[in-house]
Amino acid sequence: MAAALGLGLRCSAARSLTVASNRTQEPKFNYAGGTEDVLAGCPGTLQLTNDSMTYSCAQRSVAIPYRAIETMQYRADVIRHVRKLRLKWRVVPPVGGGHNNRYFTLVYRVSGVTHVMVLEVPNEEMRPYLAEIDLKCGRRVDVQRHEDYE
Repeated sequence: MAAALGLGLRCSAARSLTVASNRTQEPKFNYAGGTEDVLAGCPGTLQLTNDSMTYSCAQRSVAIPYRAIETMQYRADVIRHVRKLRLKWRVVPPVGGGHNNRYFTLVYRVSGVTHVMVLEVPNEEMRPYLAEIDLKCGRRVDVQRHEDYE
């Protein structure tokens, strides 16, 4: 009986370690388009500080001050208005579409120059960031809702 109880506790502990390790993994944000000198698809992380958000991938880090952000959207696509901006695109943003949000789009102005960054990130990875961005930036992220209307 004691051996069975010990085995059960070890299995339970192993399961809890697996769950904990999944929570501590860094979310993956893939660079999907924009004006920054980053290769398409570069996987990275998004770190939020009190003054800025920083996208870091193996190739480069880009810090965006919250006060410089003009537009923040999380949608299934990149809106036409952003795609049609007359900018020097390093990576042309994707058209996207569908019913699953996956593109986090930032339009920001630094030293009078407009920049755009489009990051591809799954819903479950982005959800925890939405509230934190709202709190630290003082503005809400425009999130596209997908609801069935009858």
